[in-house]
Amino acid sequence: MRGKEVSKTHRKRIIGAYLSGIRQRVISTQFGIPTSTVNDIIKKYKETGSTEPKKRSRRPKVLTERDTRALKRIIRTRDWNRFCNSRINRKSFLNRLIENRIKKSNLTPKQFFHSYDLLWS
Repeated sequence: MRGKEVSKTHRKRIIGAYLSGIRQRVISTQFGIPTSTVNDIIKKYKETGSTEPKKRSRRPKVLTERDTRALKRIIRTRDWNRFCNSRINRKSFLNRLIENRIKKSNLTPKQFFHSYDLLWS
């Protein structure tokens, strides 16, 4: 099981202690962090010159920003004819909207609209 992520402040302090000549094992006991974590932080600093953790990947969004804006506009104006005549390919939009988001996630329509900050009436 993973522990909590080391804060930016602690990372900078670890690097500062390392650069001032304190051994890695002593640093780990001072901060209460495993030696392997201290070693990883120092190794990353040597390789990149930065103490920032690398960016994590995220799950891709089901709807594009354009689809979300169009959906908000349709709900706000309650103009379903616009939906049928819009630039969005109706079938692909409905597939992404209904099948991927509602059915696979086991969300109710109300939960779906709340997840996109849309009003449900």
